[in-house]
Amino acid sequence: MAALKAGYRHIDTAHAYGNERSVGQAVKDSGIPREEIWITSKLWPNEYDPKVIQQQIDKMLERLGLEYIDLIYFHQPLGNYLEGWKEMETAQAAGKVRAIGISNFDFNDELFNSIVETAAVKPQMFQIECHPYAQRKHWQEMCAKYDIKIECWFPLGGRDSKGEVMRDPVINEIAAAHGKSAVQTVSTLHRVAYNGGNTAKVPIKIPQILLTNYRKNTGQNTTKVPISYLNPENKSYLWQRNRTNDYMDYLERAADRMLMDRLDGFGAVLIEGPKWCGKTTTASQHAKSIIKMQDPDNASEYLATAATKPSLLLKGANPRLIDEWQDAPVLWDTVRNDVDGRTDVGLYILTGSNAVKKEKIKHSGTGRIAKMKMYPMSLWESKESSGEVSLQRLFDDPNYDFDGAQSPLSVEDLIFLACRGGWPASLKAMTDVARLLTAQEYINTLCSDDINRIDGIKRNERIARMILRSYARNVSTLAKKTAILADITSSGEFSVSMDTMDDYLDVFNRLFVIKDIEAWCPPIRSKTAIRSGLKREFIDPSIAVAALGLAPEALQTQLKTFGFIFENMCARDLCAYSQQQRGELSYYRDRYNLESDLVLHLADGRYALIECKLGSAEIEDGASHLKEIVRLVREYNKEEKQNPIREPDLLIVLTGGKMAYTRPDGVKVIPLGCLKW
Repeated sequence: MAALKAGYRHIDTAHAYGNERSVGQAVKDSGIPREEIWITSKLWPNEYDPKVIQQQIDKMLERLGLEYIDLIYFHQPLGNYLEGWKEMETAQAAGKVRAIGISNFDFNDELFNSIVETAAVKPQMFQIECHPYAQRKHWQEMCAKYDIKIECWFPLGGRDSKGEVMRDPVINEIAAAHGKSAVQTVSTLHRVAYNGGNTAKVPIKIPQILLTNYRKNTGQNTTKVPISYLNPENKSYLWQRNRTNDYMDYLERAADRMLMDRLDGFGAVLIEGPKWCGKTTTASQHAKSIIKMQDPDNASEYLATAATKPSLLLKGANPRLIDEWQDAPVLWDTVRNDVDGRTDVGLYILTGSNAVKKEKIKHSGTGRIAKMKMYPMSLWESKESSGEVSLQRLFDDPNYDFDGAQSPLSVEDLIFLACRGGWPASLKAMTDVARLLTAQEYINTLCSDDINRIDGIKRNERIARMILRSYARNVSTLAKKTAILADITSSGEFSVSMDTMDDYLDVFNRLFVIKDIEAWCPPIRSKTAIRSGLKREFIDPSIAVAALGLAPEALQTQLKTFGFIFENMCARDLCAYSQQQRGELSYYRDRYNLESDLVLHLADGRYALIECKLGSAEIEDGASHLKEIVRLVREYNKEEKQNPIREPDLLIVLTGGKMAYTRPDGVKVIPLGCLKW
C-alpha cells in the first residue's frame, strides 16, 4: 500500500514469495483503477506440469483477488517448462494473463532457444539480472532478434555488488556533471542505452524510504531528467563498466538435476560437500524459503530456538532450505519427524559443510531424507571445457563419433585452472591474482577455524598445515599413513603420533577436504599382487596446490608434479559428471606396475578403465596398460565360467592435449578440456 501511495504502479510478486494475497488486498484497498496498476507474478517449477498449470493460475488469480494478471513468468528453467509453456499460451488466449514471459532462462543459448524457437506464442518478457556491471550484451542481442523485452532485476546492482554500482566513480562523475543522482543516471541508462530500453524492477522493502526512492527514480521534485546528457561519450564510459565475469549468472550444476529428482521422491534432501562449492547457491534455486543457521545476525537466536522448540525453525514455504543444519543436529530428527507427519515430498533441503557423527542424531532418515554429494565445479560447469564429448554418450552409444572434438585449453590453461580450483567464488574475481586467492583462503580458514569449530576441540594450525602439505606431496599416489607421518615429523619440529594424525585426517574427511580412492581388486592377479591401499586425493586439486604454496608459473616448470595434480583434477570432474548415474571411482595397480589410474563404475555395472596422461608422449604407455588389463580379464574368464568378470565398457586416456580421437585399437583419447557428462 505504501508503494502505491508513493506513486509506484508496477508490483512484482510470485507464488514463491508468499505475498500474493497482501499484494491483491493492497491493490483493492488503494482505490486506484485496476488498469493503472501492472501486476507481475511467477509460477514455480513444480507448477509447470501441464496437468495442473491452469489450476495453479486460477489459484494465483484467487490469491491476488484479480480477474487477470498483467504478466506471468516461469520463475526458473526447471521442471516441465516446454509442455507447460503451451498451457501458458492457453491461459493468455483465455484472458487470464495479458503477457507471458520467462525468468532466469539465461544459463545458455540452448535453454533460451528451447522455448523461443518452439513456442507458438513467444515470450514477451525476459527477466534477468542486469545493471552497469552486468550489462548482458549477449542477451540484449538475443532478445532483440525476437522482439522480446528485458526486465531487469537488481537494476541498481546485484546483492554481490554491495552498493558498489552506486559508488562507481564514472557513474557519479557523469551524474554530478549534470546535477543528477547515480540512481537517475543508471535508470536513464536502462531506458535508452540498451537495446530498445529495459524495464527496471526495483525491489522496495522499507516503507519510510519509498517516497524518497520513488522521487530519485522518477526525478519528481527535481529538474526533469533529460536523456540527452547520456551522450555517446558518456554511454561509452558506462558500457565500459561492464563486469560480466564479476556479477555472473547462476551456472547450472550437475547437482541441479539430482536435487530435482530427489525432491520429487523424498520429503527432504541432504546436500553434503566442502564449503564454498556452491551448495547453498544451488539449493536456493530450488527453495521457496531459506534459513541460514550461520547468519551472524540471527545464529544465536536460531540455536536457542533449536534447543527449546526446533520445529519453529521449519516454518516457511516449502521446499525450505536449512543451510548449515549441522550447527543444530537436532534439526535432522525434527525434519524427519515432520516428513513422517506430513507424508509429502519436496519439503526440505538441508545443506552442510561437514558430516555429523551418528551419535548426534537418533534416526538415520532412511526413506525420508535422501542424501547427495556436491563437488567443486568441473571444467564443464565453469564453462572452461568445450563439452564436445559426452561421457554419457560414450557409455550409451558404441557408434558415437566424437573424433576431431577440440579442447580450448592449453597445458598452461589447465595448470592455472587447477591452481584456481572449481570454487564458484573464484569465477567472480576480476584478475588472475584474485582468482587464485580463493584456494589459499580456503586453506587458511580450514586450518585456523574449521578444524576447531567442527567439534569444539582445539587443534594445532601448524600441524594441520603440515599434514595437508604432506598429503599434497603424495597426491594421486598410494602413500601409506606411516610414510605421511614420517614426512611430517622428519624436520623434528613436531612430535606427532599416529593417533593424532588420524584425528586430523578424520576431521579433513568430515569436512570433505580429502577424498581418498579405494582400490579395484578383480581376481585377475593373486591377492598379494594387487595393491589395496588408498590413493590419496583431495576434493579439488587447488587444495593440493595451495597446501604446497605453488603458483602456476612454478608448476609450468614442474610438469611431473603437475601430472599428479592433473590426475586429481580428472577425478574431480569424473565425480561431477557421473553423479546422476551414481558413479564411483576406484583405481587398479599391481606389483608389476600395471595400472589404471582411475576406474569409473556406474550403478548399473558398466565401468571404464581410465588413464590420466598430461602429455601426448604418454598416451601409448597409458593405452598399453588398459589393453593389458583387458587381456587379463579375458584370460580369467576363459577359466572362470560361473562368475566371469565383466569386460570394461570403455578404455579412455584423458589428456591435457587438444584433439579427441579413437585409436585403431578402440582406446578413446579425450582431452579433459572437451569432456562433459
